[in-house]
Formats: sequence, C-alpha cells, structure tokens
Amino acid sequence: MVLFVGTIGIIGVIVLTLLAWIDLLARFGRVGDAIERVEAAAGHAVRARWKHPCIGGRMRIGPPPTVASVTSTRIGYLQHIDVDTLERLACLAGGEIHVDAIPGDFVDTIVPLAWFDFVPDDKVLEAVRDAFNVCEQRSFDQDPRFGVVVLSEIASKALSPAINDPGTAIATLAALARVLALLAEPRDEDSEILHPHVFIPPLAIEDLFNDAFSPISEAGAGTLAVGIRLQKTLRSLSRLAHPAFPAAARQQSQLALGRARHALPLEEDVAKIEQLAAALG
Repeated sequence: MVLFVGTIGIIGVIVLTLLAWIDLLARFGRVGDAIERVEAAAGHAVRARWKHPCIGGRMRIGPPPTVASVTSTRIGYLQHIDVDTLERLACLAGGEIHVDAIPGDFVDTIVPLAWFDFVPDDKVLEAVRDAFNVCEQRSFDQDPRFGVVVLSEIASKALSPAINDPGTAIATLAALARVLALLAEPRDEDSEILHPHVFIPPLAIEDLFNDAFSPISEAGAGTLAVGIRLQKTLRSLSRLAHPAFPAAARQQSQLALGRARHALPLEEDVAKIEQLAAALG
C-alpha cells in the first residue's frame, strides 16, 4: 500500500511538472510574456529602491568633498555597488565616502566613482574600486532605470513601421504605470539608514520618466491611440502621492504634445491630445 501510494504521488508530480512546462512553452517568446517578465524584474528593482532610496546609505545632496577620489579601471556600465564594503572602509578610516556614480551610469577611467573626505592609501583605493562592479551590460539588480528602459524599448520597437503594433505599446504603458507607481506607495516610517558613512545620490524621477516615456512619445507621435493612452498614463501618475511625479509628468506630457503636433496630420486629432495634456496643467 505504501509503495502504491508513493508511486501514485510520483506520477502526479511528473504530470503536474509536464503540464507546467507545456504552459511555459506555450507562452514563451510571446510579447505579452516578455512584458510580464520585464515588468517583474523592473518592479523588483524599483521596490528595492523604494525601500532604500539611497541603497541603504545617506542621501547625498550638494557637491561632494574633494579631498581625494577614485576612478574605474574599466569603461562600461556600473552594475552593482557593494555598499557594505564602502561602509566598512569608511568606518575604519573614520571618514565618509561620497558616491558619484549609481548603478546604470556609464563610467570611464576619468570621471570619479566616489569622493573621500579623508586621504586614503592605495589599499583603500583599490578596495573601494573593487566595490564598484563595472561591466559591458546593464543589470536589473540595483538599476531600476534599466527595467524601465527595456519596457520602453519594447513599446518603441512595436511602433516601428515594420511592426506597427500600437496594442503592444499601450500594454507596455500600463506596465510602466504599475512599475512607477511603486515609488509612490505610502511609507509607515522613514527608510532605515544601514550605511551612515556612505552618501549616495537619490534616483532622479525626471530621468526615470524620460527613460520610460520619451522614446514612446517619439516613436508613437503619429499614432493617435498611443498618444491618448500616453497622456492618460501621465495624468494617472501625476495624481499619485509622490512630490516629484506631477512636474515630471507635465514635462513628458508637453514633450509628447509637441511631437504629436508635428506628426499628426489632422487638427482634430491634435486637439484631442491638447485637451488631455491640458488636464495636467
């Protein structure tokens, strides 16, 4: 009896696994599945940044100290910052480390990665340099803008003359709205500062909105349905409880309106976009 029940259980697990693989293969490669996967990765990175706006460090406002700096030995995209290592090194030196490049930035061997308010020795400089992971490609891990960029690229490609798929662009706008709305969720308390001796610039909302909507407004300037959905998406985001959202949404709305005026042939279509843009102020 035990052997029989065990055999039935194993067969059931195999059948469920096969059904799951069949469902995965049926959806794999479709545009909708790609949007869902990118949205999940982008949402994870955005929520992590919402929880710790400065990756666990203090917010850096204003110019950094200029006692000493460290640069990268590689040219590429900054993927990850080991903030734990920076905090340990700053504590040992009794000073502060001010980060000048955040994940997603393109860095070279000239522009500093970080500044110090103390004079570090060569060992500390090398350890700080190793805390910045620079690679050829961007990563979703600590880079919320990368997921937004990928979603925007999906919409832009769908709006190319060779594909001409406004429906995919509209679906991507909905995904972008859900991802960006995570930054406007209410907080019960201020974010915990895990690394008090490391200062990191906050994520610029204007850059995030530009990454998300500027390519879509450019590629879809001549498509009325996309223009209408874009203005409605920006209006929805501007109403969320984030202090920087209204200004960023208005900027992208006016940019999309200007492009639509040049691309749409009918004045009636332009008037519809103007009416929606006026609602953002």
